[in-house]
Amino acid sequence: MKAEHISTVFVTVLAVCLAFPVPSSAVVVTGIDLTLDPVTADANTLNLDLDVSGTTQTDSTGLVGNIVTDLEIDFFSLGDVDAVTGISFTGGHFEATNTSLLYAFDLGILGSLNAEIKDVGGYLRTPSPFGAVSGTTFPTNAHEFVLDEGQADAVSSGLVSFEEHFDFATDNMVAAGQDGVDGTVTVVLDSVNGGVATYNVSVAFPVMFDEILYEDLVTVTASGSGTIVASGQFTVPEPSSIFMLSGLALAAFVAWYRKR
Repeated sequence: MKAEHISTVFVTVLAVCLAFPVPSSAVVVTGIDLTLDPVTADANTLNLDLDVSGTTQTDSTGLVGNIVTDLEIDFFSLGDVDAVTGISFTGGHFEATNTSLLYAFDLGILGSLNAEIKDVGGYLRTPSPFGAVSGTTFPTNAHEFVLDEGQADAVSSGLVSFEEHFDFATDNMVAAGQDGVDGTVTVVLDSVNGGVATYNVSVAFPVMFDEILYEDLVTVTASGSGTIVASGQFTVPEPSSIFMLSGLALAAFVAWYRKR
């Protein structure tokens, strides 16, 4: 076979490689620092309910801070994301913007109860990395919401009299994600510059929990709900499968040409 024909074949093969980039194997990107988005009614607002034997009062607070994630990602050779296959929450911390939530209950003939939840803070964690991702969603029950800062105090007077103090720093409140409730994660190529690819990341994690603070003649339960939303960027060397394919094809052609 003539060299001119082989050259034509090489060019054709190379064109096919360029036209149909092949996904690489999964890459683990660690330590992605995401900042909580601005507080809105639907994002980074934690609703805290206090229930006393069926009577509920509600207050709320914004959340500020960050979360840190590790992601398993398949990249196309041109740099676009093929799929996110795994997510782990590995660090970061968030705090309440409303440092004191006050509740007052009239218990009728039993008396009255006053309670305060203050200085709340916490983080997300993944007990067994990685949690699976399908498309852009992941089951939250593979992850945990932890309160490790703040206190809850309840004082009752009257026929039912008690004083209860709950310190989240010494007794963390740990709530697993709910069965059937999904979070979302998106990773989108932002730019490629100087051999470095930058990606935009957004994560949303619905939070729901219940914690019994006191249980006797009356039951005092604290519960919370909301959605933690955070976003940020990470950079990696530009995925270069396309150049590897081109280099291998060129090397094979040169080796053949020298031996012909």
